[in-house]
Amino acid sequence: MLALGNALPGPIATKIAAYVGYDVYGWFGLTVALLATVLPSAAALIILLTVMQKYKQSPVVKGMTLLVQPVIAVMMAVLTWTMAKGPADSIGIWQTLFIAVIAFWVIKRHKVHPALVILAAFAYGGLVLRYTV
Repeated sequence: MLALGNALPGPIATKIAAYVGYDVYGWFGLTVALLATVLPSAAALIILLTVMQKYKQSPVVKGMTLLVQPVIAVMMAVLTWTMAKGPADSIGIWQTLFIAVIAFWVIKRHKVHPALVILAAFAYGGLVLRYTV
C-alpha cells in the first residue's frame, strides 16, 4: 500500500491515513482519518492568512512577506537545478536546454497550458529521444 501511495500524486500522509482509516473502520474511519490529517493544517493556514490580511499594512507583516520572497526564489532555483541534473546527465545538456527553452517559449509566448507542454514533452521523449539515448 505504501508503494501505491507513493506512486499517486499528492502528500503520502493523507493517502496512508485514508487507507488505514478505511481498513480499520470503513468509510467513517476514512473520513475521520482524512479530516484529522488535513483539518489542523488547513485551519492553521486559514487563521494565518486571516491575521496577515488583517495586518497587511503593518511594517512587520510587510517586512516578513518581502524577506520571504528571496528565500522562495533561492528554493525554486535549487529545485530547478536539482531537477535539471537528471535529464542533463541522461540526454545531454544541449537537449535538456533545447527542451526547456521551447517549453518556456510555448508557455509564455503562446499561453499554452503547462499540462499540454508536459504531454508534448512525454511524446517527444517517447518518440524521438528513445532512439538517441
